Amino acid sequence: MNNGARIKRLSRPAATRLRSSLVIPSLPQILTELAHNALDAGATSIECWVRLVPGDESVRLEDDGHGITLENLGFIGEQYITSKEAEGWSGNGTYGYRGEALASISALSLMEITSRAPGAETHSKIIRNGETIYLGKARHELGRARGTTVSVRDLFNAIPVRRASLASTPSISACKQAMEALVLVAPKIRWVLWEDRLGGMRKILHWAGGKNSLEAFRGLYGHAGVERVQKIRVSSGDRRMDGFISLEGAFTKSHQHLYINGYAIPGSELHKLIERRFASSSFSALSSNLTEESVAPTQKRSSPRRLERFPIYVLNITLPSADVDAAYDARKLTIGCKEPGKTRAFVIAVIDDFLRKSGFGAPRSGTDSPTRQNLPMPSPSKPFSPRPSGLSSTIVPDEAEPETVPNPARQLFFNSYRLGSEAPSTLAAPSPATPSPIASGNGDNVPPAGISAPSPPELEPSTVEELIKQASDQVISRVRKFDERQDDERTTYAPSWLPPVRSDMKFTHASIASAIVLPQVDRRFIPCVMMAEDTSEEKSEALVVIDQHAADERVAVEQILDALNEGFARNNMAITELEDGVVRVVLSRQEVATLELPGVREVLRRWGIGLGDTAAQGEYTQVNALCVPQLLDRLGHKNATELTRLLRLYLPELADSLPEIQVLTTLLDCGSRDGSHGWASVQRRMPLEMAELANSKACRGAIMFGDRLQGDQCERLVAQLAVTRNPWICAHGRPTLAPLGLIPQYRPPARRAIDWAAWKHKHTEPPLSALRPS
Repeated sequence: MNNGARIKRLSRPAATRLRSSLVIPSLPQILTELAHNALDAGATSIECWVRLVPGDESVRLEDDGHGITLENLGFIGEQYITSKEAEGWSGNGTYGYRGEALASISALSLMEITSRAPGAETHSKIIRNGETIYLGKARHELGRARGTTVSVRDLFNAIPVRRASLASTPSISACKQAMEALVLVAPKIRWVLWEDRLGGMRKILHWAGGKNSLEAFRGLYGHAGVERVQKIRVSSGDRRMDGFISLEGAFTKSHQHLYINGYAIPGSELHKLIERRFASSSFSALSSNLTEESVAPTQKRSSPRRLERFPIYVLNITLPSADVDAAYDARKLTIGCKEPGKTRAFVIAVIDDFLRKSGFGAPRSGTDSPTRQNLPMPSPSKPFSPRPSGLSSTIVPDEAEPETVPNPARQLFFNSYRLGSEAPSTLAAPSPATPSPIASGNGDNVPPAGISAPSPPELEPSTVEELIKQASDQVISRVRKFDERQDDERTTYAPSWLPPVRSDMKFTHASIASAIVLPQVDRRFIPCVMMAEDTSEEKSEALVVIDQHAADERVAVEQILDALNEGFARNNMAITELEDGVVRVVLSRQEVATLELPGVREVLRRWGIGLGDTAAQGEYTQVNALCVPQLLDRLGHKNATELTRLLRLYLPELADSLPEIQVLTTLLDCGSRDGSHGWASVQRRMPLEMAELANSKACRGAIMFGDRLQGDQCERLVAQLAVTRNPWICAHGRPTLAPLGLIPQYRPPARRAIDWAAWKHKHTEPPLSALRPS
């Protein structure tokens, strides 16, 4: 910083552009703000057009609200001028209260507003980059008795990077999602969204209006997953909740819609609170969907992850306007409330009573540390009528929930990372006093810079010899038993006679590659001597045990994933053809529509999945499976459970990111990337169910506990583990190795060299000529 520079005020145009770019950061936000204005104007019909032709991007919204008079039209474009009443830090029954939306849009584009109030003439105003170009009688009549049309062109003309991003098709998908969120919270309004393309108009969304959010949900997404629902209409003092919760489970969290006073709050604390209440009940195990109900039961025990289901709900929480703060961020995505503890208590009370009355049982105690509190109980109103006595025991105190700090002594060594991300190259350990960071739950995890593992205390050289000699069940003991019900539980192995771990160490791929492999212990572990580096970069040797099952599982899963990625990259996936009509999947109306989008079948085929033709059969359609990838032939089972799950998870992803996947496949086909170089890019696009099946196949085929390994087999396994991308964890996130202690320059005991020449001479038979008498 130049200390001699003079501090000066930004010019008004520059300050306006900066502020406007924060208020209106994207095209979906523009659409949302215009729709909010229409709703505040009492509109019963809202129709939108979005055009994203490069160089000709525009948005147009028409409504039949009460319109704008010529006098009020003159104020449009000025900041902090509004006709709506504000109460506290939110609107008093309206979305708008700041007077910023239209001013910000007009500061970053060319905006034309044409409006007609009841009994008045049609007037218009044109503003470009904050400057009024025209205000007066409209050149064209509005065509209806009242209402407003807002046209926005030349979007983000002063922000080239943001303007360039408008031409991508995902913006259309984001606009659709934004309007779907509006439809669910305002279901009585008629909504239409068009895409204006070079080839003509394409209707993206149409909702003619209905009674409630349940009808709107079924109209948008079909009846799949919401055949059986519980409608929610509950009040507690000045708090109210409306909407519905489905009694059926879904494979994803994509249909969990939560609002506060009509504002959508994606990925909020309340979402996580509801998720914890459902997870601690029997909902996941007892809820079912259409496909699994139609499948005959089998005797095979399913994995807990395969039984996992997530709730479907649309809930709008109404709080007093004075108790709501919608000014945390310019986009109104973060909503604050005056008494958050009571709001959480209200949500918990409603969710717990739903679970109890729907037969899913009350959540296990301790989920959110509930205690009694003097809070008015929800007053029931049909069709959902919670019992006050059943709600009082689920109220939480009016304070922030305490963070759970992991016990360093019982803490796991390794953190898992998202498939497709780069694996950490080192194994590093923080101080035991500092807990490892906990990954967020948004599904978009970033891999850690290193994987943490407490490093061992120093051992005497004789310890290694003792460990080898005492290879029995007593040498290596489990610190704690593994609970099969919790997939994220981890187990630490350590000699029972060793002191607790203390210092920090770091292991690398080179540490594994140069390891001295010792004989197998307990038919479960491979002890090794590895080079480790501490925080001062001083190298020492450490005794490490490798879990033979986890190590072999890691080797196997990377081989399977590499083969699948290679098949996708080169478009030559080995497939298993299925007999026509034997394997059928059941898809909803929306899933069939996604399947028929141009390019979707081609992407599925690159993954080795071939599907037959579809024919309209109402809400659900049966589709024949023609082929599946050869490596994952479980997808071809007759009941089609795994294949159906794969499609239901992957089709929504294709609907949102198909252009990006097509760009990737084009690059791959052009030879700009080969299978190995593009591993991470391809892996990120792999269907989640395929990755899980690869993990399961690797686990089932890996070396098991109890399998005896010879010395050369142990060395070969360690060598294979050293060349994997992430040798620190198995396919399911459990550690492959654990350090036990430091040893000063251990070397195997010296052995007498074998004189192979003498051995050969001794054991070689003499020639026949030497045996004949002379």
